[in-house]
Amino acid sequence: MIKFRIGPLFFYISRTRMKRRSHTDILRRNKRNVINGIKATRYADNGGCCDLCGKHYKLDNLYAHHILRVSDYPQFMTDPNNILLACEKCHQEIHEKEREQRKEAVAL
Repeated sequence: MIKFRIGPLFFYISRTRMKRRSHTDILRRNKRNVINGIKATRYADNGGCCDLCGKHYKLDNLYAHHILRVSDYPQFMTDPNNILLACEKCHQEIHEKEREQRKEAVAL
């Protein structure tokens, strides 16, 4: 695959045809880079510990968890105060609790 840029537009050529990469892909990548930057800063500030259990982990083993869901509050996606660093176990527990709360809300 060949990738190139003409002005503000990005293109790539696959075996079958030339395609234009969508603008939303570029925005999504930029937001992901911002979140990774926030994650690295929080990692340095916390001394590499999970915000929930306090155990030390490598940066790659911590997840950036949004306190307010991105689907509900997209404006807070890159807000550093909306991001927790959580290990895999704590991150899974957070999502399990959220799923249970949503099920209970639907049942009511």
